[in-house]
Amino acid sequence: MACRRNPRGRASARRLRPLQAWSGLMMPVCTSCEALETRPGPTMRGSDERSGSRSRYVVGVCVLALLGAAIAGWFLLGAGDTRDETGREPDVELIAVARTDLTVGTSLQGELGFGSTRTIPFLVSGTVTWLPPVGMKAELGDPLVKVDNRPVVLLYGETPAYRAMSAGSGGGPRKPGGSPADSPDAEPVPPTPPSTGPDVEQLEAGLSALGYTGFDVDEEFTPGTAAAVRRWQRDLGIPETGTVALGDVVFLPEPVRLHPDADALGRPISDTSVTRSGTTKLVTVEAESADWATKGARVRVLLPSQRSVPGRVVASAATVDTESGAGPGKQVRISLDRPPRGVGQVTVTYVSAQRRGVLAVPVTALVAVAEGGYAVQREDGEYVAVQPGLYAEGLVEISGAVGPGTRVRVPR
Repeated sequence: MACRRNPRGRASARRLRPLQAWSGLMMPVCTSCEALETRPGPTMRGSDERSGSRSRYVVGVCVLALLGAAIAGWFLLGAGDTRDETGREPDVELIAVARTDLTVGTSLQGELGFGSTRTIPFLVSGTVTWLPPVGMKAELGDPLVKVDNRPVVLLYGETPAYRAMSAGSGGGPRKPGGSPADSPDAEPVPPTPPSTGPDVEQLEAGLSALGYTGFDVDEEFTPGTAAAVRRWQRDLGIPETGTVALGDVVFLPEPVRLHPDADALGRPISDTSVTRSGTTKLVTVEAESADWATKGARVRVLLPSQRSVPGRVVASAATVDTESGAGPGKQVRISLDRPPRGVGQVTVTYVSAQRRGVLAVPVTALVAVAEGGYAVQREDGEYVAVQPGLYAEGLVEISGAVGPGTRVRVPR
């Protein structure tokens, strides 16, 4: 007995055929029943009764098999007519092909804080006798640390401190080997010229900003500058010499946030006794590649509170992992429009791919076809080949014989 196929299951050779499409129900054929029609009966006594029992048993099994196949077919084909009034299957909806912008974001883990810490170039020797509070913001004229109970003061400037600064001296006699100054053997002392240079101008600018006057802000250390220095020293509670000794001040470009080492108290001063960071909260991200991190590039930052805020790249610099030797990588710094109060781990998302004005459909509208590639199914049931492009946010860019407004079938 030959197998019969449902005529509706035949697919046209000219149409795209989905790999998962239902192509007809194979009707079951019972070979046991067929054998009963052709098998000769037994000739021995008693065999008729046994043959009848066996026949009834086989027929019962075949009936059950046919019944099971019918029930399965009923479920597979949809348990009767389940179409709605428009003739569409209820588990499919129609979505119009739309022209839109697609954006793919890539996320990286970052740290919200005040940036990496750096050392402070202390040029004084002695014992640390005072440390600033953790996180203290040091501004113009504030002490960074005290060494032998003498403050090291922050002044602003790009040129680092590298020498003592004074108004110089007019010279005079010098006594050799303890001889009186008016001895015939006395030698003249050459005059010391006043200090000049950009460091002097930075000192005078700082003193002027702190309210000290009596001098011009220029590159020359004058007697007027020395008088202002003495008043400043009196206010600091240190000897009024009129000379700024090496190590009395540290020039930095801007205010800093201080990070003291609690173990440094009572120990010799070093570059790590107090470290510094910026005073503005930034997000720092370590990335293997940072082509996206051009200055001014916009990003989104997910805060520990799960609130998403906008940010902007302010700087990026190459880094090398000194322990593993890996690299070079990039350290990217991002400013926030409205920094939160806290600090902690954040997630930074930047645009890694973008397509503007493309045709798109839900990803679930794509159907893999037997001929290879993908298609979408139009409202009339016809499959139309399309070429997928960028995938983003549940949508996929498509190109092919479809246009804006074409309605395609999408599983609910």
